[in-house]
Amino acid sequence: MSQSDAPLPMRCRLIRLPASDPARLRTEVLLRSILRAASLSPLAFIAGCALILNGSEQAITIDSSPPGARVRVDPGNKILTTPGSVLVSRKYPATVVVEKDGYEPTSVTFTRRKSLSLWRNLVWIHPIGWIIGISVDVGKGACYDLEPSQVHVDLKPLQTAPAPTDAPSR
Repeated sequence: MSQSDAPLPMRCRLIRLPASDPARLRTEVLLRSILRAASLSPLAFIAGCALILNGSEQAITIDSSPPGARVRVDPGNKILTTPGSVLVSRKYPATVVVEKDGYEPTSVTFTRRKSLSLWRNLVWIHPIGWIIGISVDVGKGACYDLEPSQVHVDLKPLQTAPAPTDAPSR
């Protein structure tokens, strides 16, 4: 067996079709395209699902100066001490109140914005899947991002009222 007659490795093997049968050639090309698309389609569905990619909760990091402040997160009535992180539902806007004895309480509101994953749903998922995919993502809140995702609060000391001075009476 000469070198030119040696079989090609599997990945390089060519299918030789008679040139007289263009219909069969078109059918082969079409079938290969369908197989490629079918093998990649699950990736497209996964890439577009915000619930799988983002989850229904988002981690928010809260820090304060001075540290050791008490943080109350609503909705959910979660409590933590700074510095710390908390998981917050993406479904609703959130508010945190940072408090420490001797300092003025400060609140920060987290706003929702539509996530890139929502738009990815529209691009990657077939229109038939839009209703299911988007309704699940919106229902769970996975198609939103809360902003800001990190907060640093500089607490201000309480302003104490000056002690009343005894003014001379007239």
